[in-house]
Amino acid sequence: MISFNLESLTSNRSAIGARNEVTADAITTVKELSGGAGRGSFNSLSVEFGLGDATTISNVKIVWSSGVTENYSSINIEIIF
Repeated sequence: MISFNLESLTSNRSAIGARNEVTADAITTVKELSGGAGRGSFNSLSVEFGLGDATTISNVKIVWSSGVTENYSSINIEIIF
C-alpha cells in the first residue's frame, strides 16, 4: 500500500478535489480526494492505494483542482515488514 498526503500551494490547501492516478503493474487506479459526504462528516485527507505485489510504480499523476497536472514516473517501492 502507498499513501499520499497532498497539500496544495495554489489550489485549496487541503487538496480537496485533487484527482490521483497511480499505475503499477500496468493497472491504473484513480481516486479523488473528497472532503466528506454529508453534513458533519469528513473524510481522511490521505489517499491510499493498494499495490499488491508491485515493486515499481510506473506513473503517478496528480490533477489539482486548479487544473494543474503533475506527473512522476519510475518510483521504486521499498518493502518494509
